[in-house]
Amino acid sequence: MKECKQYNALPSRIIQVKRQRGNLRFVDNRSCNNVSLQFARVDVRGVGKFETTQFDEKRKSYCCGRRSYIKGVDMNLTFTPTAVVGGIPEKIGFIQIVHRMDPGEVKPVHRLRMDSNGNFLDRARPYTNPLYGTKNLVAGQTLDNSTPVSGAVSVGAAPITLTTLGDTTTLTPATMIDTPRSCRGMMFQTSAVGLVSKHYYGTVKWGFNRSHSYDILPGDTAAVVTSVNKWNSVGRAEGGFVLNSSYRKGFHSYPAGSVITDVTFGSTYIRGKIGGTALSHIPFTKVNDDSSGTSVTPF
Repeated sequence: MKECKQYNALPSRIIQVKRQRGNLRFVDNRSCNNVSLQFARVDVRGVGKFETTQFDEKRKSYCCGRRSYIKGVDMNLTFTPTAVVGGIPEKIGFIQIVHRMDPGEVKPVHRLRMDSNGNFLDRARPYTNPLYGTKNLVAGQTLDNSTPVSGAVSVGAAPITLTTLGDTTTLTPATMIDTPRSCRGMMFQTSAVGLVSKHYYGTVKWGFNRSHSYDILPGDTAAVVTSVNKWNSVGRAEGGFVLNSSYRKGFHSYPAGSVITDVTFGSTYIRGKIGGTALSHIPFTKVNDDSSGTSVTPF
């Protein structure tokens, strides 16, 4: 395969041309052309290949549709193994890490899991299984017992399966669906991993900011390992909530350490009660997770 890429350091505009057995593939992710003629592919030599089968920008208008910005993407990713690595036939899943452009969007339990580079394992607040899109394990189960979560990707939508596990015995692809949304942007690193060997088969990076979206490119497995090590050492499911500094609302001030109950979430804030008083719009940055949640399953 001959491949020609033209790009700046990520974030970047990307034009990617691939030739394989005389067939031309063209991907144009420049901001002036938001429709991919075909989707991206990243080969991992001797191991397998990553491919996107959907990568659609989602935009939000400022006013009357005259100006807009990218608020997210809808992405379907596959990893197809082409060989058994290390002589161990096994299932394959995904581990994904995320970096939010706006620190104010990071929820307290995710801040607890965050590594020194600002990345954290991309699992929703109650989950303790490190594999993307999978249910929590019960006592006696190992990672290769993982089963997919079924859920709605948007309000009112029908539930779908967020991931399927691959298999090196049958060379069955692993698949995942992600629909991230953010006011400022998010960047991801996604690794295909063996559930018995815990081998990293390869990693791709992708994401978006307000002006550009980025289909998959070769990623940095070492960055994923760093976040996984943080997950393994301190990761927990969501626990309780406490103020990490004093918080003033109207004429009342609430001291650091105050316990917040009856919590619901907004995009960058929580609503809850302190001492029976209902409070709204307490910023995530003012709130700590108290680390009382269930310990995570390590990878």
